[in-house]
Amino acid sequence: MNYLPLTTEKLTAAAVRADKLGNHYGGRVLRDMARNLERWGDLSHRQNQYCLKLLHENSEEKLKKGEGFYEELFADATLLVEAEAVCEYYTREKYERYRQTARAFLLHLKHGGEEGCELPPVSDFLRIFDNKYATKVRESARNALRYNVGDLVMIRKGSWGDLESPLDTAADKAAYPTSWGLRKHYRLSDTHGDNNKPHLWELPCMVLAADHRPITKSLSYSESRGGCRWLKVLPLGHAHAIDVMERDLKKCQKKKVS
Repeated sequence: MNYLPLTTEKLTAAAVRADKLGNHYGGRVLRDMARNLERWGDLSHRQNQYCLKLLHENSEEKLKKGEGFYEELFADATLLVEAEAVCEYYTREKYERYRQTARAFLLHLKHGGEEGCELPPVSDFLRIFDNKYATKVRESARNALRYNVGDLVMIRKGSWGDLESPLDTAADKAAYPTSWGLRKHYRLSDTHGDNNKPHLWELPCMVLAADHRPITKSLSYSESRGGCRWLKVLPLGHAHAIDVMERDLKKCQKKKVS
């Protein structure tokens, strides 16, 4: 949509839409720019570019999409599960603005109604909830897990994901700091321990836990293999459990346990 030439009327109307979307900062900036335009008759090149960006983010189309968005989200249990999974994923995103939006939403889920726990603007939330990476996370989150605690499974030899084990020592924890205490990587070519043990993909594994940590990878969901949710499994003959993505597991062959 072409917003040129900029006018005080366009900027003021966009400010009203920004307030309705919960983008109060954007609304304040638009009102300031409208006053500057009325006073000076023109804006600098950078101010013009920023106004065009704000006009796009607070357009009639965005308002129509955003009105009642959170009400619909919190009324839909599946969407809420997807939203939480996406926000957990983006708390580890390298872009600070995405992390701030994700943290604000999760904080509201935990302490909704308390001061300082307001929902992020709808326009900011849609930026992390409605993109190609979030779509993959949402699909993994909404589909039921293929395996349950107590199931016997095997690890796929052609795994796409990382396999991780608990950090055993204080030195490990200092070298690999992380919010959930796991960061020691193993590849499927490793024996995960003593050299006289068979490869991981040759061993039956018991599922000990599921969904015990957030989704951290955005990979396409597979109807035959599953998605990117994490499960904790204990390979036969090993002392330490490891974390494996659902898509990197398969049903245990009967001959492996007979």
